Amino acid sequence: MPRPSLYNITVQTGGQTYTSKDTTIEKALEKMNLTWENIKLKGVMTVKKGKLKHEHLFNVIQLRRIFVNKFVRIQWARNINFLMK
Repeated sequence: MPRPSLYNITVQTGGQTYTSKDTTIEKALEKMNLTWENIKLKGVMTVKKGKLKHEHLFNVIQLRRIFVNKFVRIQWARNINFLMK
């Protein structure tokens, strides 16, 4: 059985880089070791899956909402997944 390709998510904010991998974007964001307290500056989220790549610049408020509110995290994951198709 072929192994499913993983989403590789990287968030760069405040000079720090946080990474996570999983089969879905939602799961990868949940596993990421990043809390809203660590986010003090705007950041860039990079999502890669195979040859596909999407980068998005978030301001501080948007990035904090993603890691505080589960519903916002799910919605952004769906948006990014839609943009990668």
